[in-house]
Amino acid sequence: LEACIERTPDILVEELRDELGRCCGTWTSHSTIIRTLQRLGWTRKKVRTAC
Repeated sequence: LEACIERTPDILVEELRDELGRCCGTWTSHSTIIRTLQRLGWTRKKVRTAC
């Protein structure tokens, strides 16, 4: 998960879940991904860019 986030910082939780399924063959719930990210110290805030 951390590698996916570092490679694509604006990735959505659903995309992380799909990527984990493709890479590892492991399918998890949305809440499991959120809890894991919280344990790893990642936040769900997105960085806004000026238009």
